[in-house]
Amino acid sequence: MLLLPVVVFATIILVGHRGECFLTAKEQSILIGVFFVAFFLLLALRAENVGVDLWNYIDKYHKIASSDFSKIWANSANVDVGYGILNKLMSMLGVNDRAFIVLIALFSTFPIAWLYMKESDNWMLTISLFIILPIFSMCFSGLRQALAIAVVPLQFYFAKKKNIIGFLLSVLLAFSFHSTALFMLILYPIYQIRIKNIWLLGLIPFMGVMFIFNKQIYSSTTRLLGGKFEERYGSVSDTGAYTMLILFVLFAVMSFLLTDESVMDREDFGLRNLLLVTVVLQFFAPVNSVAMRLNYYYIVFIPIAVPRMLACHKAEFRQVARVAEYVMIFAFLGYFLYKAYRAGDTMHVFNYQPFWRALK
Repeated sequence: MLLLPVVVFATIILVGHRGECFLTAKEQSILIGVFFVAFFLLLALRAENVGVDLWNYIDKYHKIASSDFSKIWANSANVDVGYGILNKLMSMLGVNDRAFIVLIALFSTFPIAWLYMKESDNWMLTISLFIILPIFSMCFSGLRQALAIAVVPLQFYFAKKKNIIGFLLSVLLAFSFHSTALFMLILYPIYQIRIKNIWLLGLIPFMGVMFIFNKQIYSSTTRLLGGKFEERYGSVSDTGAYTMLILFVLFAVMSFLLTDESVMDREDFGLRNLLLVTVVLQFFAPVNSVAMRLNYYYIVFIPIAVPRMLACHKAEFRQVARVAEYVMIFAFLGYFLYKAYRAGDTMHVFNYQPFWRALK
């Protein structure tokens, strides 16, 4: 699993002598593309025991291949319709297990790579953030949700262009892969608002109440949604998942304390709003381990939102923003290397091995 960080560090060394500030937007985009090609190859060439649920998805692929479309529709309570149809179409084209893994990897990574290549102005920080966030591991294990997350860039651009019809259709597409994608409906209105510092006087107490009563709010919401959603995700427990919550809170605090709102454009405000959404949704991760998955769709924006907030710093915080950038880059890369070295994650990602080694 050390292949990915080695590629990252090698790229840093190769371009480091020029200094990041001298890289053009096109060069930064290319470097992000190089990273995602390496990431895609890791996904495409992984053994079937890399990713805790990959075996189950391959088994389900075989079962769907032997079903017809009417059975897939009738069994929508157990198999999301869009995912079932995609599996059926691939089986009709004669796609084998390895090709299935490769195609899902391609569908899952290309849209995210496209988003980051277009929107990031700090390739090293974007990559450093991406590899320590849960969506990195999700691509190895949760294939249905990885496909749903891959629709997020489309939703973002529809919201950006105020295309409500396109936005709703893209949410419906993501929902066909994973029911949790329904939570993307709030992206459209949240992105359009300009939440300024003065709003915090009301927002902080409101968010505090949400955190204190997170169990009650979560239980009420799942009961309201009912059906399959309540059955799958309705249980309440104490998961102790506070690490990412603390990190997201720090990102949100930084995005308000360091930024100069006079230089922020509409997209900057929209991305800062989405950072707040990640905090609010993360309030419920300590209540239910699956609740974290509701936040994955918004976590996608952190690797582009954080660099954008640092770029909009107040003049007096210029040095602080620069130091914060380098601290985050090396801290996150170091943390990723540490996890790769220990190889002890619950998703079975960091015990990586290519498929040909597993065949021995």
